[in-house]
Amino acid sequence: MSTWTSVLQVLENVYDNGTNDDNSGIATSLINKMKSYEFVFMMHLMKSLLGIANELSLALQQKDQNIVLAASLIKTMKVLDMMVQEMSNRFSESSTKILTCIACLDPKDSFSQFDIGKLLHLAELYPKDFSLIDREILEDQLETYIQNVRGEFSMIEDLGSLAKKMVETGKNTIFPLVYRLIELALVLPVATASVERVFSVMKIIKTDLCNRMGDEWMNDSLVVYIEKDIFATIENEQILQHFQQMNTHRIQLPPLVCMSRSDAGGSNIKK
Repeated sequence: MSTWTSVLQVLENVYDNGTNDDNSGIATSLINKMKSYEFVFMMHLMKSLLGIANELSLALQQKDQNIVLAASLIKTMKVLDMMVQEMSNRFSESSTKILTCIACLDPKDSFSQFDIGKLLHLAELYPKDFSLIDREILEDQLETYIQNVRGEFSMIEDLGSLAKKMVETGKNTIFPLVYRLIELALVLPVATASVERVFSVMKIIKTDLCNRMGDEWMNDSLVVYIEKDIFATIENEQILQHFQQMNTHRIQLPPLVCMSRSDAGGSNIKK
C-alpha cells in the first residue's frame, strides 16, 4: 500500500516511454486494474485480514506459547471466517457480476464507470428481454448514447434521475434498448429484495399451527404482512364492508363505529 503511488508512476513511465507495444499494453492493463475499486478494496481488506492472521501466526510460533492469547486470536479468526462464508452465500459470483455490470450505467463523475463490454454481458444474461438482434443493435446504441449524454447529463448523480431525464428529453425513444437496460437495472434490485422478503416472511406466516394453509390463503397473508405499511392506511370499516359485499352472509356485520361505542371496555376491533 505504501508503494502503490510509486508503482503506478513506474507503470505510467513504461507506457509513455516504452518502445515495445506489448510492454505498453501490459502497463495500461495493470494501471487500469490498480486504479479499479475492486483492487483497492481487496488491498485494504487483505491488509486487515492478514494483519490479524499475522498476530495469530506469531502467537502460535512462540516457544513459550500463551494459550489464552492464542485461543482468543483463533476465536477472532473463526468470526472472520463466518463473515466470509456469509458474504459468499449472500453474494454469489453470478450476483456480483450482475451488480458490477449494473454499476456501469451509473452516471456519476460523467459516466466514469461506463463499460460497453459489461453492459452487453448484462443484456446476454436476459435473453428474453434482449434478443440476439437486439444485442447487436445495442452495441451501436451504447457507443452513440455515451457520446450524446456524457456532457449533457454530467450533473446527474443517480440512475433514477437518469431515467427521468431520458424521458424528459425524449432520449428513451432515441436509445430504446439502452433505456430498457436502465429499466432493468432499476427493477432488478427491487424484485430480488421482494423475493428475499417473501421467503423470510414465510417462516413467520406458515408456522406449525398453520401448516395446512392453502396456497391462496398463504399468498393473501403474505401480501398483507409484507405490505403492512400500505394496509395500515386502509380503515377497518372499508375492509369490513368489502368483506360483507363479497358474498351473501347469514348476518349483517354492524359498522365498526357502533361496535366501538358499545364496547364497555373501551377497546375496539382496530386495536
